[in-house]
Amino acid sequence: MRTDSVADLNPSRTNWNIEAKILSIAYRRDFFMKRVLILADEKGDRIEATYVLKHSEKNIPKHVYEGVWYSIKDFRVIKPVLPERNTNHTYQIKVDEKTSMMRIAPLSSKEYYHFEDFSHVLKEIVPVDNSYDFYGSIIDVGELKEEDSKMDEYGNPYRVNGLVFQMINGRNERISCRIRGLGAHNFLREWRSKGYNITYKTHPVFCVLRFWRVSTYHGKPCITNDDEGDSGASRTFLNPTNTGLENHKISSEFAANYHFRVSSEE
Repeated sequence: MRTDSVADLNPSRTNWNIEAKILSIAYRRDFFMKRVLILADEKGDRIEATYVLKHSEKNIPKHVYEGVWYSIKDFRVIKPVLPERNTNHTYQIKVDEKTSMMRIAPLSSKEYYHFEDFSHVLKEIVPVDNSYDFYGSIIDVGELKEEDSKMDEYGNPYRVNGLVFQMINGRNERISCRIRGLGAHNFLREWRSKGYNITYKTHPVFCVLRFWRVSTYHGKPCITNDDEGDSGASRTFLNPTNTGLENHKISSEFAANYHFRVSSEE
């Protein structure tokens, strides 16, 4: 069977067949719990796919994994219904009872990042209803604090903790990054366990943020992890070693080293 490109997907047929890598998995609750897959094909074109979690989906694996390639066949293509987007594709995939999904061998080791400039966020020229990838070196980390309270699906209040850290890129642009929920706790645990809190001023920590959103903090533009918090699509990687990031890492670490050297002289 012929393999289709993600870029070509449209509502005109239902016998589509794609091979794609899962970049991130999120969960949304409407009337039912929905799984959202952010997919990229070998060309790097991205699209979201959604389906309701239920035991009767015989042709869909019960467990799917980020970073793994799958063959996905016989699905519908619809206009986006998600309140917040994670791709720029005109449409999204809707998995139904006829859809099949099978794990396949990797077609590429690429991560298919689509990096956005800090300056575009700071100048407020990027849409706030989508998510973006960012990179830089961390130059400051704030304290973990209780930020606000939310209600769970049963109406019970719970506290949301968060912290703000600062990143700098190779253009010497700086931005505030606000991370909340379990993401904040995981970030801080890794930051401390690897000793980055002690060494980051002499050995800059390169950071990649995947599927983060544009927001404001204390009236200024910032980037933040997904509003869905622990079940969202946002990911944070400290000192990733993926192929293709080398130049980004070198330039941002150079900017961080310069920043710390100037700061120490003041």
